[in-house]
Amino acid sequence: MADLIANILTGDHVAPKPSMPLRHKVQIGIAVFVVVSLGSFLVWKFINYREERQVTHFFQDLSQGQYDQAYALWDADDHYKMKDFLDDFGKEGFYTQGARETRVVTSKGHGGGVVVCVDLGNGKKELPILVNKDSLKLSYSPVDRCN
Repeated sequence: MADLIANILTGDHVAPKPSMPLRHKVQIGIAVFVVVSLGSFLVWKFINYREERQVTHFFQDLSQGQYDQAYALWDADDHYKMKDFLDDFGKEGFYTQGARETRVVTSKGHGGGVVVCVDLGNGKKELPILVNKDSLKLSYSPVDRCN
């Protein structure tokens, strides 16, 4: 006890650390909030970037008449031949007839794949394309998550 009184009288005691001003605390809080919000938005926006890019590449090949390259991106089997593909996506195909400019509208994860919704610019409903996450092969989506 005598040491405590002596320290107080002589000024030999440890001074408490001054606290951070409230303004700095608020600035740090706002900065953390902005960084987390921006990071979350970027993850949400670009989480399916590879799959959307693959669909964009597919429709670019179709618009340039490179049907062999577009067919190579499609997950085709023995039941879906090149003739069937051209009936659907050829110059006057079912989906591409009257299509002006295609654009990816949105994408949603679905199991082992991503359903990419494509606006073909022909006034029809959006076309849901399923992209396999592993192989990046395209196919018709079994569920319509676009319309």
